Amino acid sequence: MNTPPHLSPDERLKEAARQFQYPPTPDVTGTVLQRLDNGSRPRARLRSAWAVTSLLVLLLAILFAVPGVRAEIIRFLQVGVVRIFPAAPTLTALPSLPQAPVTATPGIVSSDTTTSPNNTQNEPRYAVTLSDMAGETTLETAQARLSFPIRLPGYPDDIGAPERVFLQENGSMVILVW
Repeated sequence: MNTPPHLSPDERLKEAARQFQYPPTPDVTGTVLQRLDNGSRPRARLRSAWAVTSLLVLLLAILFAVPGVRAEIIRFLQVGVVRIFPAAPTLTALPSLPQAPVTATPGIVSSDTTTSPNNTQNEPRYAVTLSDMAGETTLETAQARLSFPIRLPGYPDDIGAPERVFLQENGSMVILVW
């Protein structure tokens, strides 16, 4: 690199640059395009598949947030084993009650075996009506004969005094009937 001394520094630099041996310029464009063709496109496809999958998951999450939509999706996809289908209510017959009310003290009513499936060999059935009960008295007489106070209910407010009072088992039990 011999440059004449009478040149200015700028001209000497230009002259030195003309004489300098540069290395050959690599084919950068071709190398980048080759890399894009070989390896980057499957990654781009993979990224787009992830994006689509993410959008579908987000859409399903939004849909499952609404209870009515969630129920229809589950019904459509047949998720679960047990199915409950609402049906209209049906009328059912009430069990028949005996004609005479059953009370605490049993008495023989009849030996009818057709009314009770458990009766065998003409066993008697027990029921007692109020007219069959022994020991009818007044509230004042029952209170005088008992060793404990008779407590009357306070509800409803207008219940009043009992209509009938029965003193049972040697004065140890009282039955009040309204």
